[in-house]
Amino acid sequence: MADPAKSECWPCHTAKVQAWAGTGHSTLFKLGIDGVASSHYGESCIECHTVGYNTETEAVNDGFDDIQLALGWTFPSTPQPGEWDSLCINFPELAKRGGIQCENCHGPVSEHKTNFDPAKID
Repeated sequence: MADPAKSECWPCHTAKVQAWAGTGHSTLFKLGIDGVASSHYGESCIECHTVGYNTETEAVNDGFDDIQLALGWTFPSTPQPGEWDSLCINFPELAKRGGIQCENCHGPVSEHKTNFDPAKID
């Protein structure tokens, strides 16, 4: 994610988003495409390290793969420093879906944004 403070989760779950921002979940995709995560980080890794990645034809969910296809971004042939910055500058909508984010485990924010319990806001 380019900026955790711009997360849709931030307004109601500020402490949770701040804690998440300090974890590997928030940085693994960035480190991966920058060639820092490991020597074997590749395109197959982004299925788990991005939001909404699902290449099944009926799964048009505005996820990473849908936006990647629409914008024409391709995984770097050789991950190296600067790839993340380039992604943020040239494909900011795609960069927003980079990283293991709240929605990876908790589902789309749109499904609970209007159906929530105010007592559970932290």
